[in-house]
Amino acid sequence: MLVATLNDDKISLAYPHIGRFDLRRRYRFASFCRRRGFPMRTELWANVRVSRASIGADAIEAAQGIAECFSSVYRVSGPYGLRLQGMGWQSSADRQS
Repeated sequence: MLVATLNDDKISLAYPHIGRFDLRRRYRFASFCRRRGFPMRTELWANVRVSRASIGADAIEAAQGIAECFSSVYRVSGPYGLRLQGMGWQSSADRQS
């Protein structure tokens, strides 16, 4: 799974580490980010370690980068779907609409 987030008008792409033995995909994600020049860092989200890279502010370029990253990490190409969902704090008025 790849997680795309939007913070301060910058799009980031994160790869959650599946387990201790998830080395190949983690390496592929890091290699992809290095090749594209995306600054990457490792973070802890609750109890899950993730590798996260800032991929820019342009949505079209970010979508292309996400597709290329997915192909690089999972070795799968072709059409795929994105599942967008909100996360974080929302006011109760926003949830009603």
